[in-house]
This record gives sequence, C-alpha cells and structure tokens, in this order.
Amino acid sequence: MQIVRDREFDEEAFLRIATGYETSELFVATKIETDGRVEFTLTLKILPSPSVTRYKHEDSQLAMYAEIAPRPGSRLFWAMDGSEKIGIAFAEVRAWNDTLWVWELHVAPSRRGQGIGRALMETLFGVCRTEKLRAIVCETQTKNVPAISFYRALGLSIEGVDTSYYTNTDIEKNDVAIFMKRRF
Repeated sequence: MQIVRDREFDEEAFLRIATGYETSELFVATKIETDGRVEFTLTLKILPSPSVTRYKHEDSQLAMYAEIAPRPGSRLFWAMDGSEKIGIAFAEVRAWNDTLWVWELHVAPSRRGQGIGRALMETLFGVCRTEKLRAIVCETQTKNVPAISFYRALGLSIEGVDTSYYTNTDIEKNDVAIFMKRRF
C-alpha cells in the first residue's frame, strides 16, 4: 500500500470507498441553556442492535469536491494497492485560521482495520507539520462512534458540538455534529 497525492477528484473511486459505517453505540447529545449557563453533554449509549448508516452523496457535493480538488489549498491523497484506490483523505487548508479542514476520510469496507486510515491521517498530520498549520479539524456525527474512537486514538479530541448543523431536529434524531481537533 502506498499513499499518493492527486489533484483530481475521482468520483467513481470515492463512491466505491465512501459507503458508510456500522456501529453498536452512539453518543446521545443533550443541551441545557439558562441565563447563567450553557451545557452540552455527550453520553455513550449501547444500542440494542447494530445500526448501519449508508452515505447518500449529493451531486452538488461531488461537484464541489471536483471543484476544490485542483485548488492550491486542496490536499487530496489516495491509498493505493497497486492501481486500485482503497482509501481517500481529502482536506483543505484554511489559511484564515491556519487549520487543515478534513472534508472526507474513508477506507474501502473490505480494507478497514489494516492501518490504511491511520496512514492517511498521518499523511495529513505531516501536511500540518510541514506547512506549520496549528491544527487539523474533522467533523463527524454522534452516531459515528467508530470514527470518534478512531480520531481519539490518533490524538484528536472533541472540541465542538453543533445541535442544528444538519437539520433543526438533530438532537431528537440523535445525529448531532461534533468537531474534533488535534493541535500541532
């Protein structure tokens, strides 16, 4: 396996790799707000049966990625097994706050658990170090406990919660956006 940089977003490979995830847990988000205090809580809950999430990629999102990929601030890496793309790390430098914003990080389902995601993230960490960026930022969901656990194992921590990032009923749906960060 090797990691290669690219400037062209390969939609077909992306759709084959970025399929979704399965989890037996989720974080339940709560928010309490009074005049003198605002509190967000994330509580891990075991599900009665595993939950499978399949990604639905909008055409507008794929078009945006194709537009972003060749830009100077874009960092697109593929994990390759010979000529086969088996993983993707797609990020963009945000110069205004010296961060690397991760748009997508995925490993083909049949190749998960082999260190490919870690190698892709280590490549992005290298970008942060080389370009003297202060942090890397990832967004995921309270339902995606495998991603949260993976990012935590790599030294990222939960630093933000947005209770209406996706819809106005994210808390009720148990699908709240969380932002994870690692400082350099």
